[in-house]
Amino acid sequence: MQEIVNVQRASYAKYEELLLQKSALKKEAHIWEQKYVRVFGELIIEIFNEKIQCVKKKKAISFCQVAINRGRAVTKEEIEKYVEEESKKYQETLDSMIEEHKAAKAAGSVTELEFLTIKKIYRKLVKQIHPDLNPNLADNEKFRELWLQVVVAYNGNDLKSLQELETLVAKALEQSGLGVEKIEIPDIEKKIADVEEEIKTIKETDPYQYQFLLLDPDAVAEKKKQMENELKEYKEYANHLDRILEGMLKDGVPIVWETN
Repeated sequence: MQEIVNVQRASYAKYEELLLQKSALKKEAHIWEQKYVRVFGELIIEIFNEKIQCVKKKKAISFCQVAINRGRAVTKEEIEKYVEEESKKYQETLDSMIEEHKAAKAAGSVTELEFLTIKKIYRKLVKQIHPDLNPNLADNEKFRELWLQVVVAYNGNDLKSLQELETLVAKALEQSGLGVEKIEIPDIEKKIADVEEEIKTIKETDPYQYQFLLLDPDAVAEKKKQMENELKEYKEYANHLDRILEGMLKDGVPIVWETN
């Protein structure tokens, strides 16, 4: 019996450590993603914006061609209305990219001491209320909300909020009369294997992999050069589409393609 208990404890400890490792890797990946956006974000946005302009012009050409085939005249307003409607999703994506870039540039950093404190509090809270480690709390609305707040604070390096949550969690556990002793977790070996696979995936894919690019100044310079060439190609293509449009509009009305 004691041997079974020891095996259960060892599995629980391994599962706990893997969950902490996964969280740390996801956080690290998020940090590298922010750095990637800070370094390449403006070029990414410029390229995508130029792509949108090409899409809009191709949509306009298609609209005009249909009208020509049907033998009817089109107005600038008709074309712009059609293009705007057809390009909504692209514009929403661009707006989202711009906001992401702003957030990445505004993201603050923390000192080494603050980071260690954040990590220490987070590890403690994981053991106390992580739903996978504490199935008895998984259906408790109060603890689900507290855990969500913990994740947000941890990902945002918000030490003040984590310190406050540490107190709130302790109080909630006390009021609920719920202990934090390790309990049996069903199918724990499968859960361990699943988390190990998730960890492997995080390490092998972006944004975690961005670090190997960002830590190499030559690779960063080469990447920027490639992106600048791509941007130039899209601008040239956009000019080509402009010439096609101008030739299709019998009245010669120029179309202004506004960019954000």
